[in-house]
Amino acid sequence: CGALQNLAANVDNRMDIAQKGGIESIVMALQQHPTHADVQENGCRALMNLAGNNDIKVAIAEKGGIETSVASLQQNPTHAAVQENGCMALLFLANIADNKVAIAQKGGIEAIVAALQHHPTYADVQEHGCGALQNL
Repeated sequence: CGALQNLAANVDNRMDIAQKGGIESIVMALQQHPTHADVQENGCRALMNLAGNNDIKVAIAEKGGIETSVASLQQNPTHAAVQENGCMALLFLANIADNKVAIAQKGGIEAIVAALQHHPTYADVQEHGCGALQNL
């Protein structure tokens, strides 16, 4: 996930990653390692980087990226970097109306609020969590 995170930071790579199975690989890694903080941190960040494109946001949602981002927040409540990146992934994914509904239905609001409550002094969690709630 770390390599895909870095590659997806480049806008020119995003569509290639999505078309070549990158989203599925990230979602699978997040699902198979739910409490491995490094996998969760990098996987959520990779989804966030990919979600700079509206077509890719739809694909991420269709391939389970919303559920896995919410699960990352729920299963790693004490890991601030996972909370930050999970909130950022949801913040970016919530820029599409259908994704807003899906995030709310899949427990995203509660997961974001919990992240804010668990990390009141971590400015990045607060910033991205509040941003995600604002987008919803």
